[in-house]
Amino acid sequence: MSNCPNCGAYIPEGGTICLACGWKPEKTEGNMFEDLFPKDNPYINYLQQVMDTMVNEFPKDSQGFEHDNSGWTAAAGYLGPMFIYTYLKNKDNELVAYHANQACILFACSMLNNMAGKIPVVGGIIKRLGATAIMLLSFMGAKNAVAKSKTPLPIVGSLNISILK
Repeated sequence: MSNCPNCGAYIPEGGTICLACGWKPEKTEGNMFEDLFPKDNPYINYLQQVMDTMVNEFPKDSQGFEHDNSGWTAAAGYLGPMFIYTYLKNKDNELVAYHANQACILFACSMLNNMAGKIPVVGGIIKRLGATAIMLLSFMGAKNAVAKSKTPLPIVGSLNISILK
């Protein structure tokens, strides 16, 4: 079939549905996904091969070594309560555990900051200043994590609290 009998649009070889108007032959079995993407479609097969190649080559460098993504994983822990996931998923990694602990302290400070925001008159100012400080400390922690550095954060890093152990 080369042209749609309904609208005249071109239908590629092996195509079972017109992409322009949606016409398909009178057939009740099968589903729309199978009609749009038949298993013997060369375009779909090629795209699948490209995706498989990209996925297989992505985590390795030119010498075949896998990249160490622990810095990025540790940095993700500074996104609110994500430190729980990063710690549980990578608790054997010393860098991730260190930054998850610091992120946990920042999260606790954030909760305290929210409670301080309830204080009449000055609570709003305290909450805004505290949120700004916590955000800056989170950025500093994430930067240290990506650099794979265990530098303690100012103020909260000196608390030396090991929550996650």
